Amino acid sequence: MNWFFEQLNLPDKATVLELGCGNGELWAKNLCKIPKAWDITLTDFSAGMLEDAKKNLNSKRFKFKLVDAQDIPYSKNSFDVVIANHMLYHVTDIGKAFSEIYRVLKPNGYFYASTVGKNHMKEMRDIVKRFNSQEITTDSWNLTEKFQLENGLAEVSKWFKNVTLKRYKDNLKVTSSGPLADYIFSMPGNTKNILDETELHNLKNFLQSEIDKNGYIYITKDTGFFQGIKSSEP
Repeated sequence: MNWFFEQLNLPDKATVLELGCGNGELWAKNLCKIPKAWDITLTDFSAGMLEDAKKNLNSKRFKFKLVDAQDIPYSKNSFDVVIANHMLYHVTDIGKAFSEIYRVLKPNGYFYASTVGKNHMKEMRDIVKRFNSQEITTDSWNLTEKFQLENGLAEVSKWFKNVTLKRYKDNLKVTSSGPLADYIFSMPGNTKNILDETELHNLKNFLQSEIDKNGYIYITKDTGFFQGIKSSEP
């Protein structure tokens, strides 16, 4: 979140809209860096997430609104910047979302859309498959396929000019089986209730055996963002 915020090439005075703000982590981790003249509106499709953002930020700096990215309730040319941070792959109709984003963005305004690539957490997926449990699924890792680093450039370029892609170079070296198991069960479709104590113990032992081979499990983090500019209107 710190890296992404630092990439926002914005003036000291700007109207900013974030779609799918989640728990507001982008802003919570960068509160001291936000220019005083920014007018920031945070939105999410989930009322629960929006409440979490309000609690986490606890600041009058922000406006909050329940919004569907496919039907943004703001007038044409309302914002200097629109941010979609790891959320477009959740949208049912991405074309409709882009149309709405384009509409509310001012001419020469900036659009930022972050997402993951196909290789994101690939080692984790391979390990889960090797564990070969019918109860544990890796299907949820495929939920991002609709809008990834590999196909997002073409999508964004349909609507915006001067589109660029910037990748965040990072990785994980995990040395404990506990966090890996917790992550697996945090994915949609997987809960600890599907395994009995023996099966759960076997999973953690399997993960730990993978760690013991090299001292850690290396996991690729494949993330980044697209930046585009709305054309000037005649």
